[in-house]
Amino acid sequence: MSTPSAAARPVKDLEPRRYRHGDAVLTTYRGWCKGCDLCIRSCPSGILALADDDRIEVTDISRCIFCGICVVRCPDFVFELDRN
Repeated sequence: MSTPSAAARPVKDLEPRRYRHGDAVLTTYRGWCKGCDLCIRSCPSGILALADDDRIEVTDISRCIFCGICVVRCPDFVFELDRN
């Protein structure tokens, strides 16, 4: 089985949104999201929403428990989670 060429892979948005709370950072990328809502429906804190610019946004980072469910559930790899 061959791997996709670099041209076939999605390119991350050059201006990601970073949400910080304490030592944790949740980053979202617009360029990959297809709007499937899996992350929104899976979020136990209910803090994710699809913005008007077709980007997932965090509505209240102080309520985020940084569980990583959004990262795991997203088929488009829109999220990165860093817990220092």
